[in-house]
Amino acid sequence: MGSCNGLLCFNLLCGMTLMLQTFIWNPATGAFRFMSEYDVAAGDVSDETPPEFKFTSYICGFGFGYDSSVDDYKIVRLVQCANHESFVRVDLLTVGSNKLRRFQLPIRGSFWSEVGVLLHGSLHWLMCRRGSEYYILRFNLETEKLDELIVQIPHPSHKEEAYHTSTISCV
Repeated sequence: MGSCNGLLCFNLLCGMTLMLQTFIWNPATGAFRFMSEYDVAAGDVSDETPPEFKFTSYICGFGFGYDSSVDDYKIVRLVQCANHESFVRVDLLTVGSNKLRRFQLPIRGSFWSEVGVLLHGSLHWLMCRRGSEYYILRFNLETEKLDELIVQIPHPSHKEEAYHTSTISCV
């Protein structure tokens, strides 16, 4: 899922569940922490998503980073529902306080990269709008807001070769 300050964060997918389950590991010390929605106390879950947000099929973007404004790490999952492509549900798990917040934000397009890349306190994903326009979706860990960065990448249909996205990170 990502790395930050020497910590590695892995997403644990068990079947086709939407349950948020992660594993944070410090390779320098060998210490680890398993985190799951099951472990978050009911009073520590804030769900602001509308009831019509149903999961028939979905695409997820994941990310992990440090928010210096609260001195804590955050795990982010953006869930895009096939029947609601105009917004994503944000699942935001704050590691130190073990609080889960769910809310929705507007979005345009589909995920072309699953793992967000952390840069300057924000997570970034490659997205594609209908009509073949690419952009970078940026989630600011401090403000918890999304915005778009336009990038000039020709669409694969304009070329004979196809593009494959991958994520490169540094520990």
